[in-house]
Amino acid sequence: MNDTQRENFDPHQAGHEPDTISARSVAWTSVALSLTVAVAVALMAMLLYTMNVLSPVTEKASLVELPPPTKEGPSLNPDQPRQLEDLRRQENERLENYAWIDREQGVARIPIKRAMGILSQRGLPAPKPEKDSNDGNAPNQ
Repeated sequence: MNDTQRENFDPHQAGHEPDTISARSVAWTSVALSLTVAVAVALMAMLLYTMNVLSPVTEKASLVELPPPTKEGPSLNPDQPRQLEDLRRQENERLENYAWIDREQGVARIPIKRAMGILSQRGLPAPKPEKDSNDGNAPNQ
């Protein structure tokens, strides 16, 4: 499209897109893609050659040379069911019973059902206002 056509261009009367493609664009795109692939392959070959020169493989690993696996297998804990049961019992005990956390400070643990009942009656405490770190001179951002 030349300058005269651009000045007189009306998008509402433009019609439709052309149904042909530019062979030149396809050719240049193919050339660029081929060059990119060729450069990538060349760089990979140089990298592999450099790696082989810097650290050559002296011995190749073979599955035949590996020692046979031991019959013992992995270290398993045969007492897991009892440990899980103990853990759940301890967790339930903490959730369902009263206990002192710090008797001197007067901090105690209460059952979770009781705590939920208290919260449903009283509601959550109001949040404490945050202290302004900029001494009130500038607005918060």
